[in-house]
Amino acid sequence: MTEGKKRRNNIHTGIDRISTGIGSLYGEKVRFFREGIESPRLIEIPAALEMDFSGFTEEGEYRIPVRFGRLEGTARYFLIHRAGPHKPSLIFHHGSGETNYTSRIRRILPEPFLSRINLIALSIPWNRNMKEYVYGIGSLERFAFLLASSVMLMEFLGRRLREMGSGKLVASGISLGGWITNLHYSIYGSLDEYRPIFAGAALDHLFTDTVYRSMISREAGAHPEVLRRVLNFEDLFRLRDPRRVFPLLARYDQYIKLERQRGIYLEEQISILEKGHITGAMDRNALREHLLHGLEQDHA
Repeated sequence: MTEGKKRRNNIHTGIDRISTGIGSLYGEKVRFFREGIESPRLIEIPAALEMDFSGFTEEGEYRIPVRFGRLEGTARYFLIHRAGPHKPSLIFHHGSGETNYTSRIRRILPEPFLSRINLIALSIPWNRNMKEYVYGIGSLERFAFLLASSVMLMEFLGRRLREMGSGKLVASGISLGGWITNLHYSIYGSLDEYRPIFAGAALDHLFTDTVYRSMISREAGAHPEVLRRVLNFEDLFRLRDPRRVFPLLARYDQYIKLERQRGIYLEEQISILEKGHITGAMDRNALREHLLHGLEQDHA
C-alpha cells in the first residue's frame, strides 16, 4: 500500500472509529439491547405482524399502525414524487438515527432528477426523534420489530405500485436501510431490483466483531450466539437469485466489513467506494450514480 493510500485509509477508518467512540461515551443508557436480548428470529417476525396499511392517493406522508404481540408502533412512508404508471419506482429507506427520514434521499435525488420516477421514502416505527429511536433499539426484540415493520411496509408498497402499473421497482437503503433492503429480498424478493448501500446479511457481525460492539449492552456482548441466531439471515439470502442485487460497499468501512459481507453477493455486481462508512455516506454523487444506474435501466 502506498503512503497516499495509507493516509486515505487512516482518514476513512479513523472517522468511523471516532464516531462510535463518541457514541459509546453516552454509556449504558443509550446502548443497543440494554433492556434485554430475548427475541424471536428476525426473519420470522414479518409474517406475524399486524399492519393497517393504507395505500397512497397523493404526494405526502402516510402513517401505518403496526403490531407484534405486546409491541405497537407507527411506521411511516412519504410519497415524495409521483410520476405515474409505467415509470420506474424507487423505495428508499433511511439509515440509523436518521429521524428526518426523507432528508437523505431528497439530497441524493433533488427535484431535477425526479421527473421520471416515483419516489417513496420509508421510516421505521419509533423514529420521530432521538428519544423514540433510543427506546426502539433498547431491546433486541424491539430492534427486530423495527426492521421487520419496514420489511412488511416495503412489501405492501411494492404491491401498491404494481397495482398502479409502475415500471421497474427498485428497493434501496443506506446502512440500516440497506439491511432492510436485503431482508426484504431474502423474505419476499418480490421487487425487480435491490440496491443496498453499506449492508450485507450478517447483521450480527456488525454488533459482535466490529468497532460498533462498543455500542451494545454488556449482556449482548457476552452472548454473541444469541445475536447470531436472531439477526443473521445469510442462509435465507442465499436461497434467492443474486442477479437482482447490486450492492454498494465501502472498502474502509469499519462497521460493514467488506471481506465479511461481500460473500453473499455476485462479485461482478459489487460496486466499491474507496471510503469508509461515514465518508462514503457523505458522497452524494456516488450514491446518486448507484441509484440512477438501476432506475435508468427501465425503458418503459
